[in-house]
Amino acid sequence: MTNKPYLKALFRTPDLFVGILDHEGRLINANDASLEFIKRDLKDIKGDKFWETPWWDHSKQLQGNLKEGIEAAKKGEAIRLEANHFSPEGEKVTVDFILRPVEEESGATRLLALGRDISKREEIKNELKEREKKYREIFNNANDAVYLHEVTEEGIPGEFIEVNAVATKMLGYTRKEFLSMSPQDIDGGEKAQDVPIIMEELLSKGHKTFEMYHQAKNGSLVPVDVSSHVFEMNGKKRVISIAREITKRKELEKTQKLISSSLDQASLEVYWITPDGRFVYTNKQVRERLGYSKEELENMSVWEIDPNPEHAEESRETRWSRLKENEVLNFESIHKTKGGDTYPVEIASHYIQHGGEEYEFAFAKDITKRKKTERRLKQSRSELRQSFVELAETTSRVLGVRDPYTRRHELKVGRLAMEVGERMDLDEEKRLGLYLGGVLHDIGKIAIPETILTKPGGLKDIEWKMIKSHPEVGYNQILSDTDFPWPVAEMTLHHHERLDGSGYPHGLAGDELSLEVRILGAVDVLEAMSTRRPYRAARSKGHTLKVLKQGRGEKFDLEVVNILVDMIEEGRIEFGGE
Repeated sequence: MTNKPYLKALFRTPDLFVGILDHEGRLINANDASLEFIKRDLKDIKGDKFWETPWWDHSKQLQGNLKEGIEAAKKGEAIRLEANHFSPEGEKVTVDFILRPVEEESGATRLLALGRDISKREEIKNELKEREKKYREIFNNANDAVYLHEVTEEGIPGEFIEVNAVATKMLGYTRKEFLSMSPQDIDGGEKAQDVPIIMEELLSKGHKTFEMYHQAKNGSLVPVDVSSHVFEMNGKKRVISIAREITKRKELEKTQKLISSSLDQASLEVYWITPDGRFVYTNKQVRERLGYSKEELENMSVWEIDPNPEHAEESRETRWSRLKENEVLNFESIHKTKGGDTYPVEIASHYIQHGGEEYEFAFAKDITKRKKTERRLKQSRSELRQSFVELAETTSRVLGVRDPYTRRHELKVGRLAMEVGERMDLDEEKRLGLYLGGVLHDIGKIAIPETILTKPGGLKDIEWKMIKSHPEVGYNQILSDTDFPWPVAEMTLHHHERLDGSGYPHGLAGDELSLEVRILGAVDVLEAMSTRRPYRAARSKGHTLKVLKQGRGEKFDLEVVNILVDMIEEGRIEFGGE
C-alpha cells in the first residue's frame, strides 16, 4: 500500500516528473513539474492513454516500449527505462523513468510513474568521452615517443598500457607487441643496470629525467632522453614517459670531446646552444662560474641562466633569426649562478653549422668590474610582475619553444587588452584578468603541429579544422580546471566568438559574450593584422582600420573598437613588426 505522505512529497518534488495511472494505463493525476514541462493542464489530458500524452507521442518506438512496460507493471513488475521528453518549445530532457504498481487505501491498484531528469549526467558522460578523445589525439600526435605503463607493488616497471605511433616507429614493434611487453624488455645497454635506482627516485619524487638506451626490434640501441612522471589511475600507480631520440646529440658529443679539452682552458665562458635554446656543450669556465655540473647544464636552457627581462620578452625564434641573418651578435646580458647570484656579461654569439645541424656558438665575458656602479636587478617585484614572470615561464615551457610567434602574440594581446580596460575605467582586478587572458588565450595551439601554424598560403579543410580547435583545447585540456579568480578560461574558449554569432566554436552572440571576451576578441584581431607572421606580411594601417570599422557594432563591441581606433590614430599600435 502506498504511503500517502510519501506520495504527496513526491508530487511536490520540483525535479521529478510524477504521474498516477489506472490499471489500464490511463492518466489519473500528474504533478506540477511534469505538467509545466509540456505546458498543459491536467484536465486536458486526464483519462488519456498515457502513451498518447505529450510526453510520449513524439516517438512510436518509445510508445511501444511504454505499452510493454505498462503490461509488465500490471503483472506486478517494476519497470525502468530511459526516455527523451520534448517541451512545446523543443527543449529536450533525458529522463530515468520508473513504472511500478501501487495499492491505494481503497484497495485499487494504480501505476506510479516517476521520471528523473538525468540530462546533466548524460552531458557529463559525453564531455568525458570528448576529453578522452582529445587526450588520445594529443597523445598520438606528440613528436616524441610516449609510453604509459604499470608499476608493480614491488616498484618494478609493469606492462605497457599504451604507446603512441612514434614509439612503434622508433623501435619497430607493433602496438600489439608493445602491450605484451614492459620497459624492462626495451631498456638496454650499460644504462639498463641503473633502472632500480631510477625507479626508486621516480617513485619517491614523482618525476625523473634521465638518459637510457632503448633496444629496437632489430637489436639496435637507440639513445633517448626520458622524462617520466608518476600518477594514480583507478587507484593504482602508473608512469607516463616521454622519450626523445638523441642519436644526433650523441654523435655530436663525440665531436665535442675532440675540442672540449682546448676550450676548457679558455678564460671565457663558452656555450654551444641549439636553435631552441638548449645547451649542448659548456666549458670548464662556465661550470666553475655558474656552479652547475656538466650533467645539469645538459638539461638546461639559456633562460635558466639568463634572467635578463629584455631577453625574456624576445622569443628564441626571433633571436635565432637575427643571429642567422647577422651571423654574429654582440650584446650585454646577465647570468645567474646555481646559488642565485647574478653577474653582468658581455656576449659574442656566432652562427655555425656542424654535422648538418645549426648551432649558436657563444663566448661570455664576466664584466662585473665594469658594471659595479650599475644597479642590480630588483630582487622583489610587484605581485603583477611576479605573476607575469611565472606565466611567461610557463608559456615558454609549454608553447614558446615550439611556437615563439604565438607566445609573442599572446604577450602583446595581453598588454593591449589591459590598456583598453584602463581606457574603459575598469578596476585593477579586471585589467589584470584581461592581461592574463591575453597571455593565455592561444595556449591551445600546443596541440597543433608547427607546420600548420606557420604554413604559408591557404589551409586544407582538415588543417583549418585543427586550427579552429585551439580555443576548446586550451579550455578543456589546460584551463577549465584551473581556479583562476578571473574568467581566463572563458576568454580562452570564446575569444573567436563574434557579436553577430559568426564566430567559433559555439557561435555565441550578443549578450552571451562577456565584456572581457568582447575586448579580447577585438584586440586579438587588431594584433594579428598589425603583425607580420611567418606565413604572411602584416596588414596595413588603413586595411586594419577598415576591418575594425566595418565590424564595429556588428562583429565587434562598439566601445572597444572606438578605443582601438583611437589607439591606432595616436600611434600606439606598431604595424609591420613581429
